[in-house]
Amino acid sequence: MKWLPLTLLILVAAACGDEPSKKRPDSNNTSSNNTVTTNNQTSTNNQTTSTNNQTNSTNNQTNSTNNQTNSTNNSTNNQTNSTNNQTNSTNNQTNSTNNQTNNPLNPPFRLHVQLVWDTPGDVNPADMIGTDMDVHLAHPDGSLSATRTDLDGDGIKDPWGDLKYDCFWRNPNPDWGVLNDATDNPSQDIDDTDGTGPENINMEEMEPVVYRVGAAYYAAKGLGPSTATVRVYLNDVLVLEEAATLNDENTLWEVAWVNGATGEVFKRETAPGVPRLFTPIP
Repeated sequence: MKWLPLTLLILVAAACGDEPSKKRPDSNNTSSNNTVTTNNQTSTNNQTTSTNNQTNSTNNQTNSTNNQTNSTNNSTNNQTNSTNNQTNSTNNQTNSTNNQTNNPLNPPFRLHVQLVWDTPGDVNPADMIGTDMDVHLAHPDGSLSATRTDLDGDGIKDPWGDLKYDCFWRNPNPDWGVLNDATDNPSQDIDDTDGTGPENINMEEMEPVVYRVGAAYYAAKGLGPSTATVRVYLNDVLVLEEAATLNDENTLWEVAWVNGATGEVFKRETAPGVPRLFTPIP
């Protein structure tokens, strides 16, 4: 028998051994793999969370910036609105002041009555031959005069022509109200006897009574009807302008009543559109 070399024997022995069984999975390796997978997933989640956090942080910063912008805009708008409100308040105060200044119905009342007239039959009003009209302003105390009569049948004496309480050409500067106090006295400027006017009566401060305003056709001088225009001013503001045609001389037109306490002006008419006329002149 030949002797085989030792190395060969060893190889033959190894080849002739039992077939190795199927190797079972290494649980330790599986666990490690799972751990690695989990760790990887956790890392991915962490990255996602980190990204989300960064996104949220960016959004929060954007929202914060927007909030600051909105706050600034709101503050600016509020300041603008406040300024506008202050401006409007100032304008309202200014308008209120202007209304009080321009409103003629704020006492005390300064009265101005003006009479002008036009006579179609007077072809040359500038000559010395013209019609004669007269402006009148009567105090209510004239109705208490024993010399007055009730001209219109209303149960109240009419003050026209009274030499104390009717301001007209015969009584151009009466003393009414407080004795010797010129502020509550009327005054007539001129008596135009042959033209077209104007004739004016002025009073610096009215008493709290109701005055009567009138115009009388004193003399026609053969020139026919004449149209009178009467204007009433309170505190330099025109509050009434009326016109009426007086066909005959010796006729008085009661134009209006003026309340010295309230500044109200009442147009006087016999009927709507019909002037209140008295004939003859008292």
